[in-house]
Amino acid sequence: MKIQILFLNHIRLFIIFLMLILTQNYGLTQNQVPIVVSTPPNSIWGPPNQYCFFAYEIKVEDDDSDVSFVAKKIPSWLQLNKYYPKSAFLQGTPEYVNSDSVIIEISDGVNIIQHRFELTVRPLYNPPSFGTAPMTEAFVDSLYTYEAIVNPGAVDNSIISLECINKPEWITFEKDYQIGNTDERKRARLTGKPLNEGEYEVYLTAKYGITNVSEVNQIFTISVKNSNTAINSIDADKLKLYLSFNRNILHFSKCLSSILVFDVFGKLIKSYKNTSIIDVTNYTNGIYLLKTKDFDGKIHLNKFLK
Repeated sequence: MKIQILFLNHIRLFIIFLMLILTQNYGLTQNQVPIVVSTPPNSIWGPPNQYCFFAYEIKVEDDDSDVSFVAKKIPSWLQLNKYYPKSAFLQGTPEYVNSDSVIIEISDGVNIIQHRFELTVRPLYNPPSFGTAPMTEAFVDSLYTYEAIVNPGAVDNSIISLECINKPEWITFEKDYQIGNTDERKRARLTGKPLNEGEYEVYLTAKYGITNVSEVNQIFTISVKNSNTAINSIDADKLKLYLSFNRNILHFSKCLSSILVFDVFGKLIKSYKNTSIIDVTNYTNGIYLLKTKDFDGKIHLNKFLK
């Protein structure tokens, strides 16, 4: 009897050892978890264009010959369709502008995973917009500079042109001003020295569109004054600074590639790039030191009193 038990134990050990070898060499008892190899989109174009059809193929890698897909959470305008053993399509035409969570459950019969992502529908006809506020104060015999920037809208609303419809004679309008910038925004620069006090109207328009051309406008008035509020520059290049009437906006006499603002102890307060104005509304009253660099590479050292 003891011999039989010992023999059976040996048989069991042999079977276990054999299974371990087979498992290690051939992976007979393991099943690969499905892996999603496609990348979902973050955002798509939507209304009001009825032709914004959306399709995303969910591709899966798995040892099994077939996997199943179940839509656990999708927007009402989307449908989940399976055309191939290891892939499925999310398809539909967006009906509204919104951000929705998408959850797709994928199973190979043994393992279950979830494919999750956020899908944002953006309006197709989002028009361009002016991204800069105009400089509305100037001083007699001092250089006025304003760099107008128009941010692009959606794909169908690519900007065609940025034009100046009306301006005073002392202002030069420079189209497609791109010094130091390579992005897709449309730019123009207005510069000049007024000789007399007065109110001068400026009218800028950006025309956009492919089929039906529309426009977005920026209209403002420049108030030119005689003033001794210019802050003296301490460098030889005479870069001039002007505080607005409410002392919240600091204007520079030209566009600068970089602006560093320090307190009187040399601590860096804030930095700016590619601008001729900075907002100092939240600065506490006191003296500030400036280190600026123009697009010619010249360094300027200035100070101003808030």
